Amino acid sequence: MSSYKDKFPSKWLRAADLDKPRLVTIKKVAEEEVGGDVKLVAYFHGEEQGLGLNVTNCRSVEEVAGTDDVDRWKETTIVIFQTETDYQGKRVPCIRIRAPKPGTKAPEPEEFTADDDDVPF
Repeated sequence: MSSYKDKFPSKWLRAADLDKPRLVTIKKVAEEEVGGDVKLVAYFHGEEQGLGLNVTNCRSVEEVAGTDDVDRWKETTIVIFQTETDYQGKRVPCIRIRAPKPGTKAPEPEEFTADDDDVPF
């Protein structure tokens, strides 16, 4: 039987959602309220959940994108992966960002999504 937690999907991408590193392309970065604070949130092509960005992950995107201007991060391809960090005296799972290996390409963004019955072939 599956976990009850699977029945309540989160708006935010969590470390537990990443069973392996994932190559993604930034669709947009927006300012949103997260836990009572306004934070930067990255959204990716083909993903429903956003990733709340902390300073560490912003610096990583800056390195990959070559700019600290979040408006220019759109269409930047990155790798998101699960690791651990120290938080309030405990080791906890987290998401980190790195550059993709040279020559790696992200899948093209989905332009058309439909049920199988709607496919025109």
